[in-house]
Amino acid sequence: MVQYLAYDSESQAWKQTSNITKAKAGSSLALTSFETTWYGTLTPQTQFNQVELFFLDSENHLNEWSWNPTASTLGTSGSLTPYTIPTGSDSHLTSYWPFIVYQDAGLNLHEVVYDCRFPGCWFNRTMNETAYDGADIVIVPAQQNLREMNIIYQEGDQKLMSMGRNSTTGDLSTAAAFSIDLPATASFAALTVVRPSSDNTVLNTYILYQDSTGTIQVVWNDDASSWKGPATFPAFNDADNGTSIACLTQSAFFTDTPLQSNSPLSRCYFQVKGALTEVRLNGSDWEIVGAVDVVP
Repeated sequence: MVQYLAYDSESQAWKQTSNITKAKAGSSLALTSFETTWYGTLTPQTQFNQVELFFLDSENHLNEWSWNPTASTLGTSGSLTPYTIPTGSDSHLTSYWPFIVYQDAGLNLHEVVYDCRFPGCWFNRTMNETAYDGADIVIVPAQQNLREMNIIYQEGDQKLMSMGRNSTTGDLSTAAAFSIDLPATASFAALTVVRPSSDNTVLNTYILYQDSTGTIQVVWNDDASSWKGPATFPAFNDADNGTSIACLTQSAFFTDTPLQSNSPLSRCYFQVKGALTEVRLNGSDWEIVGAVDVVP
């Protein structure tokens, strides 16, 4: 069964929900959200931040579960689920609304996009790139207003790759390799923030990954030059070898909602001695926020 932890800003504590739905054991989970106002003028009762969870069921079909956290912690199955989209049995998932990326049984990457110019509002296509079987996949904004997205994945030769997606045309750029060979299916994650010196027009991207020694490393792009790093920081000390890594990026949506500067959501999560640990990006450094302690 799937449960989740929610941070209550009033009590400043993490709280655990009851079971919300059933997923395949060991399924990858991808979480994102959007404002319902992005899809037209609504009544006050229907204006809220909708949370979206994507996961695999026992038959390796892509499932959607959505909820309004101010009204319910349980939610309902979403409109994507009935399409029974088949994935690879080891596929990882990533999502940044309105995009979802998964891997099929032939190791090809696919994208699913919520776009109501198409019947049923869901559009699915292959990205004509293959990835390492069962490796992480990441999608984050590369430009403001989602003009371009950055898809990060691990190729069959274990190199870390980056591919751009133009959101106006749907065109995909030629995939480019980082000079980084990852261990097989090593965990990696990424986040994007507004570049402080850019008048809110340019974004910085940070990619975290765990190397062969178990050290969490960072590569980043924060100016007009090439990618920097890898480098590690004290906040990542003692990460468990083999830990999963997850990062947050603030929600954005085309011209309606650009990323905002100084977002408090520039955070990543991993395990230290089995405990879930939260760190945050603070300028050019990373700081430990602390363990995610659950309050009943």
